[in-house]
Amino acid sequence: MNMQIIIADDHQLFLDGLMLIVNEMPDATLVAKAANGRDLLRLLHSHRADIVLLDINMPVMNGFEALRAIKKQYPEIRVIILSMHFEKYMVGQVLQDGADGYVVKTSDKEEFKTAIRTVYGGGKYFSGDLTSQLFSKPTAEPDNRAALLTRREVEIIALLAEGLGSTEIAEKISISPRTVDTHRNNIIQKLELRNTAELISFAFKNKLIS
Repeated sequence: MNMQIIIADDHQLFLDGLMLIVNEMPDATLVAKAANGRDLLRLLHSHRADIVLLDINMPVMNGFEALRAIKKQYPEIRVIILSMHFEKYMVGQVLQDGADGYVVKTSDKEEFKTAIRTVYGGGKYFSGDLTSQLFSKPTAEPDNRAALLTRREVEIIALLAEGLGSTEIAEKISISPRTVDTHRNNIIQKLELRNTAELISFAFKNKLIS
């Protein structure tokens, strides 16, 4: 067997490392690479792939959108999600959208290889103890911080989740990029978060976006 693999990730250092891992595998071939979901879909029109290694947080078109598009247009392709996030709700979301695996980016190279081979063989693969997290009973109470957000703030969070930058968001909702940055910083402070990645995670967890 020779697995045909395409990687989609916008972080060059991580992409380089993943390419080395795939190239070490005698039963795999790296077919192509993309830096965002839109470029990935273009590549899939002209390249045959068995597996896509797909980052969640990418510009232009993020991994959630790309996953849904792949499963609609190419249901035979197996997709492994790559993420720094380790939350149950996020795993549940991508599973619902048809993902075949979910690997945390801090995993070692042997785990990446195992995930690729497992998924290619028709199985599902989840990093570490994600499986136990996924099927455990929820214990936390709903997060009431979401009620603090205004309609405009929720709108900006949704656009951030699409992978848009401040300039693109500003053009869409007719405000300045500086105002977008101010809104984002205010939202992060209001919700007591640390960065945009945590903000997007909070939004998915609390069903502000889907």
